[in-house]
Amino acid sequence: MEAREVQAEISACAAILTACSDLRALPEGKRVHGLVMRESLLQDERPDESLLENIVIQMYLRCGCTDLALDVFDRMKDQNVVAWTSLISAFTFAGHFGDAMVLFVHECIVEAGFGSHTVVGTAVLGMYSKCRSLELARAAFESIEAHDRISYTAMITAYSENSSSEALVLFHKMVLEGVALCDITLASALNACGDPAMLRHGKVIHGMAGEKGLESDMVVGTALVNMYSKCGEIEQAKVVFDRMIQRDVVLWTAMIGGYAENGQPRLAFDLFRQMQQQSSVRPNRVTYLTLANACSEKAALPDARFLHAKISSEKIDDPVTVSAVVSMYGRCGSVGDARQAFKQLKHKCAVAWNSIIAVHTQNGDADESLELLGRMLLDGSKPDRVTFISVLSMCSHAGLVKQGCEIFTSIRDDHRLEPAMEHYSCVTDMLGRAGWLEEAENFVKKMGLEPDDGIWACLLGACKMYGDVERSERIARKVLELQPHNSEAYIVLCNSLKDSLNMP
Repeated sequence: MEAREVQAEISACAAILTACSDLRALPEGKRVHGLVMRESLLQDERPDESLLENIVIQMYLRCGCTDLALDVFDRMKDQNVVAWTSLISAFTFAGHFGDAMVLFVHECIVEAGFGSHTVVGTAVLGMYSKCRSLELARAAFESIEAHDRISYTAMITAYSENSSSEALVLFHKMVLEGVALCDITLASALNACGDPAMLRHGKVIHGMAGEKGLESDMVVGTALVNMYSKCGEIEQAKVVFDRMIQRDVVLWTAMIGGYAENGQPRLAFDLFRQMQQQSSVRPNRVTYLTLANACSEKAALPDARFLHAKISSEKIDDPVTVSAVVSMYGRCGSVGDARQAFKQLKHKCAVAWNSIIAVHTQNGDADESLELLGRMLLDGSKPDRVTFISVLSMCSHAGLVKQGCEIFTSIRDDHRLEPAMEHYSCVTDMLGRAGWLEEAENFVKKMGLEPDDGIWACLLGACKMYGDVERSERIARKVLELQPHNSEAYIVLCNSLKDSLNMP
């Protein structure tokens, strides 16, 4: 085969494999890989060989075939920096973050001698960050011989995304070492300041952004709006917003969200209308979700209906957005509007069913909640942990002990899910409210998890309500083991001691 024909065939295979990767079309991808092997496109030493192999690896990983991806990598003749970086990026993009796999890949990188390479080390750092393994991410960072702006920014971002104050410590070190700052670095550092206690640090970084002429940068400006909003400085957030020369949908949404988070839904909707009237920027799904979450009381019902009409006019019917609309109506006290929005949804997923069930639960409509759970099952949607928390909570408040116990049993037996602490808490509360104190205590003792202080406190409250003094004393001691400063438990034991001293 002539070189030109080989080049054309390699380009065609690369394009098809990329399409298979995007579409998760594993059978077709395997066939193309087989063709590549038969035509010996990976046998000759040519510049395109490594590129094609990396595309094959990415295809297998995105299709969930980790073993096949690693097999292709193991057969590569030139496992260079580009190859290792491609492998790590493919793992990260495909979401294969299992601890064993991550550690295995890192160990192979170190053995191959690339552990201290800046590009590869930064990629490993990012992989650990996605796993929320900050200690291992920092170890990967420290193993890099020459820290540059990219590696520093990656580590600062990892810390800020995981709410770690170490982000600012590392940012300070970066500044002292004279490493150049960019918009992403400043934004990542600002993201670590989203707490009133960190406001002064955020203001210092704001000053640095101004000195470098980056205050009006879109990325930095959005981070500043978010930072000031989360710190409760909504007026300062608006000052930053107003100074921005250009505003994209992310910035508009950040400012709208700032008003919503700070209890000013009216200003959030006013700004949304301003965005519609004064700019060509179109709202996205995040904008609508932010506004939906801002409607949380009956007085906000007109705004809720306005938003719903806007979403409908945009022909938006994805389950997440419509589910937010359903929940929004529930918070505004309009069950009828919530039911109508739910009915209009063509494809009802678990999130949508959970939303409408929660609306009826919040409004104390036990029969309708149970009926909706039954319809959800008939519809073929699989209930998840959130579904059962909502239904069990409803059973607790409605006194439906028998139905609640049956539903709890079905979590594991019928739906192959492991009950979480929240489910055990709901059942404990349900039994306690009904006065089934012995059953509640036995249930807690036989839990599949170690009971937390909240469950024991819940049981203590039920014992006090029904005047079971002996059981109250026993449970109070359990509460104090987990919560040494729990005042309610102390009062129970003090009253018990007082009564015993007053006995003849």
